[in-house]
Amino acid sequence: VHGLSKKQLASREVVIIDIASTVRDYWSYAVGTSHVDLSKFKSLRTNRGLLRGGWQ
Repeated sequence: VHGLSKKQLASREVVIIDIASTVRDYWSYAVGTSHVDLSKFKSLRTNRGLLRGGWQ
């Protein structure tokens, strides 16, 4: 899809990001506040959410 060589594909690293984590680090910075609990977010547009423990 991105035109990567076999060597580049082999060197990829999967990083799992837990957006439901209540640890205030990256996500607090990304959303601009530490008062947002993304584990309790429900989309009004798509009606998806809440995130449950063990989701991926």
